[in-house]
Amino acid sequence: MASGKETPRQKMINLMYLVFIAMLALNMSKEVLTTFGEIDAKVGKSTTNIKSKNASDLDDLKNDAANDASNWAEAYYMVNQISILANELDTYINNEVKFPIDMKEDRYDKNRDGNTKDLIPNYEVMDNAKEYDELFFKGDKFTSTGDSLVMYIDRFREESIVSLDSLKAGIQPESVKDEIKALITEKFSTDDVIDGRGIERTWLNYNFEHFPQIASTTKLTLMQENAQNIVARLIAAIRGETLTEITKANKQTAFAQGVDVFFTGEKLDGRVVLGKYDDNLFANRVTINGKEYQGPEVMEGGQVNLEKLGINVGGTPGEKSLKVKFEFDRFENKRDTTYVVEMDHKYAVVPSLANISNPDMYVVYKDLENTLNISMGGVEPGMLQILNPKTLTKKSDGVYIMKGEKGKKNKAGENVVDIVVGVKGSSVTSTTKFEVLKIPDPIASFNGKPKVTRSSRKRIATSRITASFADPKLAKALKLDIESFVVKIGTAQKKVIGSSSFPKSIRDAIVKNAKKNSIITIKDIVCTSKKYPKKNFLPLPISMEVVD
Repeated sequence: MASGKETPRQKMINLMYLVFIAMLALNMSKEVLTTFGEIDAKVGKSTTNIKSKNASDLDDLKNDAANDASNWAEAYYMVNQISILANELDTYINNEVKFPIDMKEDRYDKNRDGNTKDLIPNYEVMDNAKEYDELFFKGDKFTSTGDSLVMYIDRFREESIVSLDSLKAGIQPESVKDEIKALITEKFSTDDVIDGRGIERTWLNYNFEHFPQIASTTKLTLMQENAQNIVARLIAAIRGETLTEITKANKQTAFAQGVDVFFTGEKLDGRVVLGKYDDNLFANRVTINGKEYQGPEVMEGGQVNLEKLGINVGGTPGEKSLKVKFEFDRFENKRDTTYVVEMDHKYAVVPSLANISNPDMYVVYKDLENTLNISMGGVEPGMLQILNPKTLTKKSDGVYIMKGEKGKKNKAGENVVDIVVGVKGSSVTSTTKFEVLKIPDPIASFNGKPKVTRSSRKRIATSRITASFADPKLAKALKLDIESFVVKIGTAQKKVIGSSSFPKSIRDAIVKNAKKNSIITIKDIVCTSKKYPKKNFLPLPISMEVVD
């Protein structure tokens, strides 16, 4: 072997190694394909079950709307509209998009005469990307099916959110509605995606182009399940809990109102509310943090008024639990039955100190007007006084402006400022530290996406140059406008003033003159802010590689 020549025996061994590696890769590929197929089957079965249960729950909700329109009609109409959208998306995917699962004879399940008895899925042959590539794409454009799929997804997302926004009552608390809207936006977004190589791609390309057939089929099945899960989540939010958890006769859950934050030593305030019960309904027994009360003793109008119970939150700060159990005794089907509704609500106990918060940022910045909200529990805003620093001035009750603060270095080398708040006529003071930072350099980006490093000429030509800060709080507080920049294409460069987009002459130059793998650079970027008009912000240059 020292001479570098291989003997026939060594060549044969090397060839055997290659064959062995190829066999391993082939087997692994089959295992992965089969795994995708099994996931698709399980998710498909789950989707069918969820869809069936949604239909049953909607029928119950429809009956309630007919019998008690004031409480249930609006909520039923909303969730029914979203259910229709989910079912339309489901039907379109099944009938127009999905390819059927390939089947094969089960060689291990035969009759005595040797004939094959059953067919089973043949996921191992569903490794070709050709089917969905041809279904969705034609050159660099979408086919009508690709366009239609995106349209159905967009319609489900947009019309579902409109329906949710139209609901004036029925989902409590309001944050649950916001959570469901955020879930819809996340699961059914069709926005462009930046891939691992920094290339901006359409949602359809990123999710389906060049993927094995079974992988694409599984993605579609997961989308169908997500749509039905949204409907199920809405019904659960309207009911408070799923019907099977309480019984069809008792469709409510309990939730706390106004039980969020208390100072040490305070008494619990707020209410525990039973969703849609009528105002004259009383539980037979109510247990609050282990102590049992008779229902009429603690309930008013179907609610528990916590203030009247005189429960002290204690002197230890931290997260606390409010555990409430309602018990309703009923005589049904010739026997006594007890229905239970339980709630475990978390609230916070905080020290009786001044509360100083910055609505824009977590820290304060040099050379910037920093807005601070300052309050103290049990103290009128007009009784507060700022003892330090002098750079903090009052704008209105509870609202203060800090401007020109430089801070002092601490042992860790950080610039900090102590904000000391007192109470007029009292020796009580409270001190809070804030870090004082220089305003960092902003980051320039194409269309708000700083990580894009490669794109097509057409996309680059139609892009907008934007700039912002990495800290989202600072970005929100200090919005930047592009004042000017220089664009360099090859050796040619031109300055753009008063616009964040390329003028027509530069757009044409990019499309006509920029060659594949050439670099387009945006440099000498100048930004300004209406909030800080005297300062120019200078982001670093950004470059984009042309990929076509």
